[in-house]
Amino acid sequence: MKEKISEKDFKATVAGNLVFYRNLADMTQLQVAEALNYSDKSVSKWERGEGLPDMYVLYQIASLYHVGINDLLNTSRKKRMPFERRGKLLVSLLSTGIVWLVAVIVFVALTLFTEVPDAWMTFVYAIPVSSIVLVVFSAIWAKRVLTGIVSSIIIWSLSAAIYLTFSIAVDKIGVIFLISGTLQILAIMWFFLRDLLYKMRKAAPIYQTSDENNKNKIDGE
Repeated sequence: MKEKISEKDFKATVAGNLVFYRNLADMTQLQVAEALNYSDKSVSKWERGEGLPDMYVLYQIASLYHVGINDLLNTSRKKRMPFERRGKLLVSLLSTGIVWLVAVIVFVALTLFTEVPDAWMTFVYAIPVSSIVLVVFSAIWAKRVLTGIVSSIIIWSLSAAIYLTFSIAVDKIGVIFLISGTLQILAIMWFFLRDLLYKMRKAAPIYQTSDENNKNKIDGE
């Protein structure tokens, strides 16, 4: 028999679930509010446990996060990872694994059938290639933070690969890291610029209509 919880604790639990699954879906409060046709203040209120959305809105939120309503109402501490998220993670890992499998095959082939002295460079180039695969998937699935991190890995690993490849043949090849540094600064600036644009959009006033139902929806009543 399940232990009964107070209304306050139930609201806090649901609020925690709403935050947990929104983060798993990699969505902002503003994006959720726009999808539900509510204000982000309403979404924020639900996630603070100061109120609860009605059942139909819970159904909409569950559909948006690709989970069941029971997941949002679950009072146990254990939260499951949605199937779609597990599928995305599996696809990303498999795609990255294929890149490294190809790198191993190329390395073995070069070692057995050629006299290439730097066959190990295959693995060096596998780093930026696998990072490109990851950044493509993270961009498709709107994973902003992961996209930023992997983009940085691409910049520096590709520069390192080029440096190691041409360090003997080309003098002053080290200047390529100046390009890497510049690209890194631009990537950071772009990341913060997107956050700034989001905050400016979030701070924009929400205009209410004269229709009472729309007013209630905007206020989250």
